[in-house]
Amino acid sequence: MARRYKHSLEEISTMILHTAEAIVREEGYAALNARKIAMDIDYTVGSIYMVFENMADIVLHINAKTLDEIATYLEETQLKKRKVSLNMLFRSYFKYANKNLNRWRLLFEYRLPKDKPLPKWYQQQVAKNVATIENVFLKALPECSDTDNKLAIQTLWASINGIYALSISNMPGAVNVSDIEASMVVLVDNFMAGWLANSKKN
Repeated sequence: MARRYKHSLEEISTMILHTAEAIVREEGYAALNARKIAMDIDYTVGSIYMVFENMADIVLHINAKTLDEIATYLEETQLKKRKVSLNMLFRSYFKYANKNLNRWRLLFEYRLPKDKPLPKWYQQQVAKNVATIENVFLKALPECSDTDNKLAIQTLWASINGIYALSISNMPGAVNVSDIEASMVVLVDNFMAGWLANSKKN
């Protein structure tokens, strides 16, 4: 391991995020703390706070990267096929979530302290990636108004994430992880059938 004080602040930042992400991936976000990161990179806790404001700042950087990966993963799924369905895209999304479960949990379950607003850079990053994700799904929808289709995608996105969150929660009555794809197909197919029927009436 390299000695302390042999890295620039940018290099230390990269080391911190790489190590923090590894801890989350391997042990879950409950194991993430400044002391553990400092020990792994052979720096002091104080050195971490020379680069990041606090642990929440580190978490937001990890979450920004995760959301960016999700958007890229779905775009690549779309590009590999001449035509993709909503079900194919959601299956691909579940595949990513299962492979990166602890990072997915951190993205959707972590809550900032009440007195800490989301920084502007993070809001912009989220908006950019959510727009990318929405556009990927919109291309798989039939011809309807852009406003209607966007609302449909936002509703399905929230519902699918809710189903997935419940499936990994071990709560009584929740869908088993093994049955989640079947539940997703039921939700998407029936929602879209009703949505399209209603759109034709209007």
